[in-house]
Amino acid sequence: MLRQIISLVSGSVLFLGGSLVVWGAVSLGLAIREQQGCAQIASAISTIAREADWMEGYRR
Repeated sequence: MLRQIISLVSGSVLFLGGSLVVWGAVSLGLAIREQQGCAQIASAISTIAREADWMEGYRR
């Protein structure tokens, strides 16, 4: 029972992290397409990198 709960929570956390990586990629694409400037592009890249790094650390 506890193992199932831990597995469910773990899967949910990884899904949320993956969703944030996708959100960063979408933000990056929109910033590039609309030529919104360096600040939004940098923000999108940092979102992707931060969440990817967090997810890698969580899997260990």
